[in-house]
Amino acid sequence: MKNLVIAILCLLMVLSMTSIAFADMPTVVMAYPTWTGRPAGEDRIQARLSAITEEKLGVKLEMEILDYGSWNQSMTLMLASGEKIDIFNTLGLGYSNCVNKGYALELDELLANYGQGILETINPAYIEACRIDGQVFGLPQQRDIAQGKGAYVIATKYLDEIGYDWKSKLDADGESIYCELDEIKDIFAKLHDAEPSKFVLCPNKGTQLNNTVFFDDIGNDYFGVLMDPANSLTVSNLFESEDFLNACKMFYDWNQMGYISKDALTDSNTPQQNMKAGLGMSTLAAYKPGTKMEQVAQSGLDVVVFKTMGVFTKSAAVTSMNWALNSNTDVAEEAMKVLNLLYTDAEAATLLAWGEEGVDYKVTDDGFLTYADGIDASNQQYSTLNFLMPNQYLTGVWEGNPKDIYEQTEKFNDDSVKSLAMGFTFDNSAVMAEYTALTNVYNEYINQIILGFVEPESAIAEMNNKLYAAGLERYMNAKQDALNAWAAVKGIK
Repeated sequence: MKNLVIAILCLLMVLSMTSIAFADMPTVVMAYPTWTGRPAGEDRIQARLSAITEEKLGVKLEMEILDYGSWNQSMTLMLASGEKIDIFNTLGLGYSNCVNKGYALELDELLANYGQGILETINPAYIEACRIDGQVFGLPQQRDIAQGKGAYVIATKYLDEIGYDWKSKLDADGESIYCELDEIKDIFAKLHDAEPSKFVLCPNKGTQLNNTVFFDDIGNDYFGVLMDPANSLTVSNLFESEDFLNACKMFYDWNQMGYISKDALTDSNTPQQNMKAGLGMSTLAAYKPGTKMEQVAQSGLDVVVFKTMGVFTKSAAVTSMNWALNSNTDVAEEAMKVLNLLYTDAEAATLLAWGEEGVDYKVTDDGFLTYADGIDASNQQYSTLNFLMPNQYLTGVWEGNPKDIYEQTEKFNDDSVKSLAMGFTFDNSAVMAEYTALTNVYNEYINQIILGFVEPESAIAEMNNKLYAAGLERYMNAKQDALNAWAAVKGIK
């Protein structure tokens, strides 16, 4: 009996010490968006991921997954108010904007001490491209850095309905078709005739402009761009360009013909959610190897990707969706250790990207990932923006993609047309007042114009007048001066 009592006391002591150790374990909160809101399985995946970080790093991990429709507003409030966020993605927020507002922590020393795996994984040129005033504040992913512009993603069931023989026209990749814009216009007219109660195009307010006009939004904003980025470093006003006007005229025509929902300005759903709900038939996107499967996963529909423009690597391609640490974090070392794990550990990276094996996905006999038994896009409990994850190259290949998709992605990056300003970042702190005023004007007009709700020529002229009154010329001059200085250091003419 005495021995039993001693054993029980020893067990209680061990449990008590374990409980104390667990309670003292630091917590890292990681925030990022998805197109389709908070996944139902978030808590389950968080528990599994945290178990890995607790075992390997002695750190608890919490996930804060937000819908992209409210992402910018929610994250800005969280970062400004000092809410507990340690790791966050700068997608939509703007990398340089996060640095200039003091939201992002300088990372060089943390990388050297706790991020060695990241430094060994990411192309050093990409790390260098993330420097602002000589310091690194954010980290790019292992992903497609280049972007194919002007891709119209159309559900195959609607193409079949109008008798469009997409199967015979597919490129060698088996998922896309190169075509002229006139062919898209013809397809849209037939889709509208066949399904007049559905939206032909489900627009994306966040990316519609960038996927329609060929330009480089240097500094990651639209207030002074490069319209011929492969050959010229001359900064000009995008909103005075003929390409912008022609794109807006096209969307205006489509809107008047009923191709676009009259609620598009206020609709908080993503295009993929509207397609999944049967409200629309297509959307506009960027493309890369694997775009088809990403769109299928998000919309639940088989699709064809129609490519109408070329492949381009813009100046801010590397910094468009960086992972950053909150400057207010009280667990900076632990947060960097977590990021290092997600860049280098296949188990953790795959769990974050695809969820739990046997529950959310399974591995086929030939090594591909696919939905677990009884699961498909319509009832899946966990999904992410795979391209947003730190290192998708570790996460396996989803069924339907070629086995060498990541090798294709690297070639896609290498073969793209590249901006002369690749790696340029713009510190707009000296013209922040102008940036704020310009952003207010842009937000007032852009969605109405680019989604075709107002006659474009008069609306664009009115917007330009307000942009210049808000300081556009001074802002563009500051950007040109910074670009010239950067180019001189780099030896670029």
